[in-house]
Amino acid sequence: MVPNIDYGLCEGCGGCAEAFPQFFEMREEKAWVINADKFDEAPDQGILLICPYYAITIE
Repeated sequence: MVPNIDYGLCEGCGGCAEAFPQFFEMREEKAWVINADKFDEAPDQGILLICPYYAITIE
């Protein structure tokens, strides 16, 4: 399972990249998933709560 961003919902606030720089970076005013292969759902589950626009899901 890896984090995914719904670009229809992402407003580019950067909160995910600030809170989880190991998994997200900002590119052209949108967040991008990086290092998805290192994601571990148990310790990193706060990742779903960081986006105020609910653009992050785990797939």
